[in-house]
Amino acid sequence: MIMTAGALASCDKYLDIQPVGTVIPASESDFRGLMTSSYLGFPAHKSYLSLRTDELILDESSTDAARTKDIYLWNDQNPDPTTIAYPYLAFYNSIFYTNQIISTIDEKLGSSANVDQIKGEAYLMRAYAHFELLNCYSEVYSPGNVGLRGVPLSTKIDLEQRFVPATIGDSYTQVLSDMEKGTALLTVDDQAKGVNYRFSKRGAYAMASRVRLYRGEWQAAIDAAKQALKINDKLVDLNVGGSLLPNDFESAEIIMALEKVSVPGYVPVLLFHQHYWRVIQRVI
Repeated sequence: MIMTAGALASCDKYLDIQPVGTVIPASESDFRGLMTSSYLGFPAHKSYLSLRTDELILDESSTDAARTKDIYLWNDQNPDPTTIAYPYLAFYNSIFYTNQIISTIDEKLGSSANVDQIKGEAYLMRAYAHFELLNCYSEVYSPGNVGLRGVPLSTKIDLEQRFVPATIGDSYTQVLSDMEKGTALLTVDDQAKGVNYRFSKRGAYAMASRVRLYRGEWQAAIDAAKQALKINDKLVDLNVGGSLLPNDFESAEIIMALEKVSVPGYVPVLLFHQHYWRVIQRVI
């Protein structure tokens, strides 16, 4: 009996060994680290989507033109092999971290203001990643399109699951549900500079306004925007020398410094919209 007990104890100790180079989240800092990884892995797709607007002009003499020209020309059928690819898996990589947080943080840490904030951010990031997937890879939302193909929804950790695309209607139902749960959990009204890449109540309301806008729900979009402005409605006078553009993470107008509206490595490819070009000339 003593030998058997000793063997079982040894097995328990063996199973308790943590593999080298891995982290099993157990503390608040561990879960904050997971959430930071989700933010860090969020793709810079907006900077490439902006190439398809009418605000930018391609400089074909640029050495980087080959990587962006077919995006600029909307040539998706036979693009240059060097063309930058729009992200897909990167969204699900960010979602993976959020699922880990949502499914385990309560069991590991219980409930507290900081825990609720992290969990709320996870719900909102999961919602936003699915929302961006919808806007990149499915039809535009309309009441007549709700039955069309949406995107695969990832809401749990299961490496064997089959990612079958949901309908646009079901996809938006998941996005709205996660937004509601996440916003209710948040405890921070507005993030401080330096960590304002994280979701706050102000950021959650701004996101809700955007989602409602894309769904054509005008009054709901206005109401959500007003809630964000109640928290912070500061404006920057760009006529004052040294003023920061609204997309600068230190600007008083920045709501959430997560999305990358331009990639520094590709700035030489573009001639900015006249307003921004004047700002650049003034700074130079």
